[in-house]
Amino acid sequence: MSALRSFFDLLRANLASLVRPRRSLSMVRTLEAVMEAHRRGDYAAELERAEGFRAGTEITEQYCFFRGAALANLGRDEEAERWLRRHVTMRMLQKEKALGWAVLGDLLVRQRRFHEAMECFQTCLQLWPERPSSRRNIAEWHLRCGDDAGEAVRWAREAVERQRSGRPRSDGARRVHRLNLGEALATLAWAVSVVSGDRKEVDRLIVEAEKLVNCGSVQSAAQVHCQAGHAYTALGDVENGMWHFEEAARIDRQGRWGREARGMTFSMIEGPSSDNRRG
Repeated sequence: MSALRSFFDLLRANLASLVRPRRSLSMVRTLEAVMEAHRRGDYAAELERAEGFRAGTEITEQYCFFRGAALANLGRDEEAERWLRRHVTMRMLQKEKALGWAVLGDLLVRQRRFHEAMECFQTCLQLWPERPSSRRNIAEWHLRCGDDAGEAVRWAREAVERQRSGRPRSDGARRVHRLNLGEALATLAWAVSVVSGDRKEVDRLIVEAEKLVNCGSVQSAAQVHCQAGHAYTALGDVENGMWHFEEAARIDRQGRWGREARGMTFSMIEGPSSDNRRG
């Protein structure tokens, strides 16, 4: 999830000004441990390691964010929402608060609470207008609620264009940029498949997206495969769609994209047989 990577970068860049030096070193270690678990898709370990963000009995904004995000990946939605809502009420840097709203919006989309989710994404945009991934979130929102796939294409193309225009300076920033661009391309592929059915463009977008996320992030790879599954299914290519859903499920054994992919695979297998039994 691009929001976690961005929060990681923001927190690491600003630790020296946020906390005392000794506490800063401890938080860097916690941050590295949390993100290492996140990158390999071990969200249970991520949740456990996030305990390091607590300052004694004090609940910090970092603790609320990472705990909420890990719980969301583990499918513990009620707990996740409680911690994320607590996060966005706390005092912090504006961009960090924007990322909290983005993660909360993503959680609400999965619960089909679309109106609340859009309010979250709009708040994120207001707090951090130049963030490309907020536009990808809104594109996915349109695809999930099925109201206007043309708007999904527009928002996804804008996300891709803004990502492409980025000029990351460090190796770490370049890795994050690749992952974010890959996610945006996969969402665009899904949107294009729904609106125009342009198979050549969908193939091109997915091939590029897969290359970009093949650098060690379980969540990004699973997200790209899951959205590719949706894209090919929308094109009527059930075989390719099924393959991508199976890949997402294989890669992401604990997280939200793996659960969605397993659900889609099950419905694709069981759907026809269920219809036949009713007939």
